Amino acid sequence: MPSPKTFGNNIPPSNRSSFDPSNPPLAEDSEGSSTWNKLFYGNLRGMEPEPARQPAHAVSIDELRHPLSRKGADMLRRADNFSAMGLHDRAIAQLQKALQERSAIPYAHSMLGIEYLLTKQVLAAIPELEQGVAAMPHNVPNHSNLAYALMLTGNLDRSEQEARRALELDPRNEKTKHVLGQILDARKRQGLTEP
Repeated sequence: MPSPKTFGNNIPPSNRSSFDPSNPPLAEDSEGSSTWNKLFYGNLRGMEPEPARQPAHAVSIDELRHPLSRKGADMLRRADNFSAMGLHDRAIAQLQKALQERSAIPYAHSMLGIEYLLTKQVLAAIPELEQGVAAMPHNVPNHSNLAYALMLTGNLDRSEQEARRALELDPRNEKTKHVLGQILDARKRQGLTEP
């Protein structure tokens, strides 16, 4: 089973020399974490976006399309800190402010979707994750997070579609394979699989 809070951050870590958005680092495991937290990406610690003027890592196509200003990076970093402290309401408020900073918008939508998942606000997470996918269509965690959220709402067809899209982008992504496995299990339980 993946470590807690595993799906969803598409923001490159500032302390790494290279970044592969399709294979984000695993979060630290914590004792007594709930099953809920173990099912999706969500650890934002150490994954602050790199300001556009200082690329210290391999840059993805999506990052080139959405360069991040220093102000945007600072706003997202503050939200990340709130999330790391378990202050999800303050993280959500900070991310909503970050949506006003043009360069932070695609990252803020993805992170806001994660925060909503962490606080079990699945219906609020879906539109944010959809906007993250629309802004950064090559980002595997965005597709995986959306697939997971859609699965939680029972929208298995669309959930499977998003998971398969994520696997098209990165066929070796174990976290996405896990989500797809959960979707297929849910389909079996509902008798929706083809013989």
